[in-house]
Amino acid sequence: MTINWEDSHAHCVVCGHDNNRSWKLKFLTDQNGKTSAEFQGDNRFQGYKGILHGGIIATLLDATMTHCLFHHNIIALTADMRVRFVHPISYNAFLTLEATIIQSNKSIHVLKAEVLHQQKVMAWGKAKFIQTNYSKL
Repeated sequence: MTINWEDSHAHCVVCGHDNNRSWKLKFLTDQNGKTSAEFQGDNRFQGYKGILHGGIIATLLDATMTHCLFHHNIIALTADMRVRFVHPISYNAFLTLEATIIQSNKSIHVLKAEVLHQQKVMAWGKAKFIQTNYSKL
């Protein structure tokens, strides 16, 4: 059975098709289960002058992991997430986002995601997700 995650995310700030302020990111998953997307910010996404805000980075990591789960027919909520900011990222850098599932056990899923700039890891996140029945939320 395929889940309809698009209904649950129609107003998502990252990917929502019914949100006119959405960033409209498109996520793809390869044959090995790695999910990826591309993102380029602008001056609205700055924290410190010239630097991409850490909250934006965390959001991108979380969304990429969530879409990785969607590809595997899993709807889950982020329960715990650790983010490591490796290098400052320019607010307008062209970024590649990648995520993979590293462990699944019943309704608990652990994923890792990376933000890359020119193939260099700029930030990464590891998160635990709890599977849910969205229709009962």
